[in-house]
Amino acid sequence: MRFLIHSTCGDGLGIANWLQNVEGHEVFFYCNDEHFRDCGQGIVEHVNSLKAGISKAPEAIIFDMAGSGEVADSLKMEGYPVIGAGKFNDLIEYDRSFGMDLCRKVEIAVPEYQVFKRTKLAKAISFLEKSEKTYVLKPDNNLALELTYVAKDAEDMIKYLHWCEDQKLLKGDFLLQEKVTGVEVSTEVWFSLGKPLEGPNGTIEMKKFLTGNLGPATGCESSVVWPYQSLEAPIVSATIAKLFPILEKLKYTGPLDINSIVTEDGTVYFLEFTPRFGYSAFYALIPLLKGNLGDFLMELAVGEAKKVEMSQAFGMSLTISIPPYPLDASKVWNHKPFEVTAGKRVNGLSAEYFFPYDLKRENDEYKTAGKLGLIGYLSCHADNLASLNKLMHEKVKELEIPDIQYRTDGTARVEEDLPKLKTYGYEIPEFKLEALNV
Repeated sequence: MRFLIHSTCGDGLGIANWLQNVEGHEVFFYCNDEHFRDCGQGIVEHVNSLKAGISKAPEAIIFDMAGSGEVADSLKMEGYPVIGAGKFNDLIEYDRSFGMDLCRKVEIAVPEYQVFKRTKLAKAISFLEKSEKTYVLKPDNNLALELTYVAKDAEDMIKYLHWCEDQKLLKGDFLLQEKVTGVEVSTEVWFSLGKPLEGPNGTIEMKKFLTGNLGPATGCESSVVWPYQSLEAPIVSATIAKLFPILEKLKYTGPLDINSIVTEDGTVYFLEFTPRFGYSAFYALIPLLKGNLGDFLMELAVGEAKKVEMSQAFGMSLTISIPPYPLDASKVWNHKPFEVTAGKRVNGLSAEYFFPYDLKRENDEYKTAGKLGLIGYLSCHADNLASLNKLMHEKVKELEIPDIQYRTDGTARVEEDLPKLKTYGYEIPEFKLEALNV
């Protein structure tokens, strides 16, 4: 099979490496952001433009991120099979208001929220002064995501808004969303030209950088994934299944994930969409997949996929990094601190299921590319959580990376939250659960 991977900032390098170097497919990797183009040099074959990639006559084109919907839709119109992108994907990921309004229309539960203009800060403060509820501030259109803030109470949020205004940090509209307490869990279904595939999966993530849920939120430091028995799983029915008619009309192709909060009374509240490959959850899913990933993706792209075949087990991924990560390297003024991290020798990558990111290969040696500090993702699978923890501990000890950083609390959140999901009335894995009191 011959794949072109369009990468925004290099996130899909692990997919490219797996397809080319594990399964033997022909892969051409294009990174749109110039800063990240050293990532993967010497590991997978790079092209210097999308046009150059198209000239290689790919049989399918994979987009590793949302944000390039217009380009992706144009390629679809030209007859190329495309996975993971489109204008609709951009809308539901980057426009929070649109995503929540869409969910309300199809009767997916959404926490109460209000949208405020940046220029109407006084109106937001007046709203909070009249409320006794606790709110979360979320910038709309994914602007300045580091400003997302979970307040202790309404008064705390008022102080935070004043601080944002003093620092001139609010650059666009924002939402005040009522805080909901429960179990946070993601639900994913794969689609092939609008057809939902049997084989949905669930994910519990650890989003904070440090063990014990300390430090900044990085998106994901660890993921544990498991398969559901069918598309009739209760949490699928409460979320993504309600979008099936819309996705069918759009011929949506690729994974779609809804991150949600399940409350004690069994209500599933929508939080956000991930209409693309989820990092690092996809790297936790790969060890569970039966058969050849490239064959599956090709069938997905052309509308021939029938089911996501998975082992009945847990998959886990662990983010491996070095300082100054998690400094945000996507901002130009933050590029320089990463320069000193370039060229460090990395060994021990013979461990099965390592997915590289900030790495390149020179003279038969792996070295850090000095672009992000996120070296890659380590993954494994097991049919019980105790074995999963032990196996991940053994694998990570094989890595030889200077100044290595990773979370050490393994499946702690999964062990706490899966039993809660069961008591709330939702399906949890039926395979071995020796580490759980269920």
